[in-house]
Amino acid sequence: VVADGMGGHQGGEVASRIAVRAMSGLEHAELEDLVEGVVGANAAVWEYAQKNPELMGMGTTVTAIAVIGSGADPKLALVNVGDSRVYQWREGTLSQLTDDHSYVAELVRRGQLDPTEAETHPYRNMLTRAIGVGEEVDVDSWEISPEPGDRYILCSDGLVNEVSDPVIGSIVASNADPSEVAKLLIEQANAAGGRDNITVVVVNIDAEPAPATAADEGDAAQGESVESQPSAGVPSGSASSLDTGVFVPVSGSEPTVELPIEAPADAPTTNDLFSAPVSEDELPIVTERSNPLATFDLPEHDGASPLPWSGGQPAPTAVEQETAEAPAVPDGSSLAEPTVPDPTEVVPVPRPEPGLHFSVPDDQPSQPQGADAKGWNAPLAVTWRHLAGVALVLLIIGGGLGLTGWYARSAYHVGFAGDEVVIYQGREGGVLWFDRTLEEGSGIYRSQLPDATVAEIEDVVEVSSLEAARAFIEGVRPQGQ
Repeated sequence: VVADGMGGHQGGEVASRIAVRAMSGLEHAELEDLVEGVVGANAAVWEYAQKNPELMGMGTTVTAIAVIGSGADPKLALVNVGDSRVYQWREGTLSQLTDDHSYVAELVRRGQLDPTEAETHPYRNMLTRAIGVGEEVDVDSWEISPEPGDRYILCSDGLVNEVSDPVIGSIVASNADPSEVAKLLIEQANAAGGRDNITVVVVNIDAEPAPATAADEGDAAQGESVESQPSAGVPSGSASSLDTGVFVPVSGSEPTVELPIEAPADAPTTNDLFSAPVSEDELPIVTERSNPLATFDLPEHDGASPLPWSGGQPAPTAVEQETAEAPAVPDGSSLAEPTVPDPTEVVPVPRPEPGLHFSVPDDQPSQPQGADAKGWNAPLAVTWRHLAGVALVLLIIGGGLGLTGWYARSAYHVGFAGDEVVIYQGREGGVLWFDRTLEEGSGIYRSQLPDATVAEIEDVVEVSSLEAARAFIEGVRPQGQ
């Protein structure tokens, strides 16, 4: 699991920790269970924020991968909400499997923005979907069939904002050791600026499961960011495995060492965060899509059985994102009595500059756009810049309407009204709601004109002035009339 928090260093830490804890124990879950875990994580973060107003607006991305089945043909389940990514490296080709749920990425997918322009767009960090910013969330989910030799890279946007896909691919291909690959990727991102926290997880698909080793406790004690790296093994026989570690938030300003580690024996279970299963009345369940960008309809829940993330079975291993010094969300306590973490004890996790996710320049409203704007209660400050912007928009609209009206009425044309030759003001067929109007008749009728003249008038004789139209009529008027 990769969870990249937002909403200030305190809110981001809390949101990502709650989300990862809520999904612990799902390393070998079915796809539906994994999706349900994300929905539960969203409800947990949202409810915690409602009971702690100082954390309102906090949220997190969630990108996760799990092994499905243990037979000869195991699958991988993937879920994604936000702009963290999953890449697949297969036979020398790097492919992005996830879609970024951001305003700029949606413009690119619609063909309204060039990918190169997206890299410097001022709203490139504005998310359209995230965990915990609304009561409901849409989850992208799918299954894939892994092959021996595959690599899967889970990462936060702190990597992809600094390192291009071709460079990521070259680093992935340069070393067989997944922990070394993760280390090189983070070093490359730091060398390129390291303006955001960087999280990288590399999963190898091998013929045999990769052994786990212990992380160096001395490095962690000295304050270096140590992050575990899970590795998956797909044997040629009938079993598959996923070694899971414990995640520690990574600061973009420090190089990060990635080592596969075993989950500690006292790793938290799914009951560490909640003291009792959550009922259907307490936890909103998404039964239909609420976001037009979503690609997955969430399943119905019968309300009888507890959700996977709230059940009473301890997880064999846990994926937990926290630092050695960071306070944990209180174990064995209900969300009804939340404990606000002490900001002095939380390791800062900065978001990329400029601004945070859901942040826009000072002269723009702070409310996010998209389906997940529901429930956002941030105050809206109106300044003279807003008023000037509105006035400018109205001026542009008024000018456009005036120009359209002038164009529509600036021409005349000769045509037939019944059988009489007449002069119209305006364009043939009209322009928008500006229809042509009858200016004057001529007393000349179709039967009095040669066929060639009739054909010419039927093709529409358009002129620039009333005088020119009258001159044309006088030129075709029969002699003696």
